[in-house]
Amino acid sequence: MVEWSMTHISSRLITWLLFLGCTATILAALAFEYLGGLKPCDLCLLERLPYYAGVPLTLAAVFTAREANFGHLPVIILALCAIVFLIGTGLGFYHVGVEQHWWAGPAACAGAFTLPANAMDLQAALSGAQVVRCDVPAWTFLGISMAAFNMLISAALTLLAAVPVWRFLRDAHGEE
Repeated sequence: MVEWSMTHISSRLITWLLFLGCTATILAALAFEYLGGLKPCDLCLLERLPYYAGVPLTLAAVFTAREANFGHLPVIILALCAIVFLIGTGLGFYHVGVEQHWWAGPAACAGAFTLPANAMDLQAALSGAQVVRCDVPAWTFLGISMAAFNMLISAALTLLAAVPVWRFLRDAHGEE
């Protein structure tokens, strides 16, 4: 029986997997919004920022990585990717906590606003208000919310980005 591990996946392939995973995730979020009609809450929009940073970073890693000489530059880029995706994991965890009512979310996610000075301004504000709550999942699959999926995907991307960095550091110190 053949044993499989992350050591069998080349660092160059990992850069491609990161780029494709990051790009597919943000495209899926945009498709849910624009094709599926699911409006994102403020936390959802915040959770997209690591992907917006991750797409060009992972693409830079793809173009700087050479399997024969996986040098310092792609390792530095992948270390930045790991940090960016770790931040995304934290944002996803925070959002899941808000959905599960473990803690309160931002006031903007609950539809809080200051009252206008007069009745006409109040009517105008209410007629145009479309508050998307952060504490109510807009969509779930098998009981898992989009925020939880984001957290899991971000965590997987964090670990995947860390593998070539770990390999590089291990090889630099001559450890097996």
